[in-house]
Amino acid sequence: MLFSSNNKRLQKIVLPYNIHCKGCTTTLTRQEAQTGKVIKIQDEMYHISCLKCSVCQTVIGMTPCYPMPAPYGNALRCADCHRAAKSPKCHACKLPTFERCVSAFNVHWHMACFKCKACRHPIKGQEYVVHQGCAYDEDCYHHTIQKIDMENDPAK
Repeated sequence: MLFSSNNKRLQKIVLPYNIHCKGCTTTLTRQEAQTGKVIKIQDEMYHISCLKCSVCQTVIGMTPCYPMPAPYGNALRCADCHRAAKSPKCHACKLPTFERCVSAFNVHWHMACFKCKACRHPIKGQEYVVHQGCAYDEDCYHHTIQKIDMENDPAK
């Protein structure tokens, strides 16, 4: 405890060392800091167990974390949520595509979601035929669409 003798009476000086955890708002102790239970991220102090992903609420702890875009303030997200946010979304199911995807019609698709318009099975080998803005696997195109086109136009 420090005291000042500027006046005739001694006054207690309050030290500004009162740091709180950004997650739980309790005071962080020197012992917690010395035993590795405190972490500093973006000029904010947290108990390691209080540092949570702003998206999924899992404890980030000592794993990598990423700042969220400006409208979210100083919010952080875990590596999985960051990867999902940065990955293109599948046109069919709207979930992140991550690494492996099909790019067709200026959008992205999971390989299992990119399906033939006729048989609704996933198109294998990324080889397909476009007919009236839709994708068809080669077998369906030749057996159904091309056959219908030939029947409708006897000149072919």
